[in-house]
Order: sequence, then C-alpha cells, then structure tokens
Amino acid sequence: MLDNQGKALLVLNGLPHVGPITLNRLLEAFDGDAVQVMQAKRNALMGVQGVGPKMAETLSSWREHFDLNRELALLKKHRAGFVTRGDGDYPELLLQTADPPIGLYKGGQLELAGLRCIGIVGTRKPTLYGQKMAGTIAGRLSRAGFCIVSGMARGVDAAAHLGALNAGGPSVGILGCGLD
Repeated sequence: MLDNQGKALLVLNGLPHVGPITLNRLLEAFDGDAVQVMQAKRNALMGVQGVGPKMAETLSSWREHFDLNRELALLKKHRAGFVTRGDGDYPELLLQTADPPIGLYKGGQLELAGLRCIGIVGTRKPTLYGQKMAGTIAGRLSRAGFCIVSGMARGVDAAAHLGALNAGGPSVGILGCGLD
C-alpha cells in the first residue's frame, strides 16, 4: 500500500502507458493527492479524461509494472533523489511550462534559485573547433556568473559542462530519463 505522496508520485512517474498530460489530469481529478490516485477504483480512474481500460488496469495493478523497492534501492545506490512539484527545490520556471513533469530525479545539489542559467546544447559529433569553442564560451559565461545547463551528451554538451567546471562555475545536467 502506498501511504506516502512522494512514493506514490515516484510510482506514477514510472508507470508505462501513463503520460504527463494524463498524470496531471489524474492529480487534478483527485485533488492533487497521488495516494488517492493509486488507491482509486478502476471506474473512478476511467472517469478521468484520457484514461481508458488499459491505463486504468496499469494504475490498478501498478506492482506488476513498477518495482518500487528496486527504484528506491537505485535512488540510494546512486545517492539520488526524486524531487516533486511540491518540493522547494523543484525548478520554479519548470512549473510555468504547459505540462511540467510531476517529478525529477536529481543527483548532487539542485539549488538554482537566484542563479542565472543558460543552456548550451549541440551536436554529439562536433569538430575539434566546435568542442573548443563550446568549452571556451561556457567557461566565460561561468566566470560571468552563469550556471551552464545542458543534456550531458557527448560532444558540445560535454564540452560546455567541462568548460564551466574548469572555470569553477556551476553546471547542471538534465537527462530525459530515469535512473536506469
């Protein structure tokens, strides 16, 4: 049984066949209470726009689709956390997007409040000149007080992160995936 909002949101975030738009609708329908969503009967779930029989079944039998203990062990192993929209360190600007994720995995510190951030992204196969320039630009921006944000991919992204770190500045990597 899920009796904790954080764990319920972690499960909802990791279920197959349940996308962010429908997750937001489900939370809205159940007064923002993820535990209620997880404990709801199939008929109540199917009363939410976008929830059909397959999704209702996935939600009702979530243990068959998501191993909560494994996920919690991965969080511990990687010294990571799961930040939800109700947490103080959830990025405020992300809340202003059309469909903000219900949660984010994080490693390290995620204290972006007050930081000026700039994203640097690019090809995974840059020229040597492209790599050098990405690192140089990121280093200069970092020394000017910017936090460098990128996707941690090889190539331009990696060069930007390294440029920021070599300059002694902050660097944030955003991955569009979970811990595994």
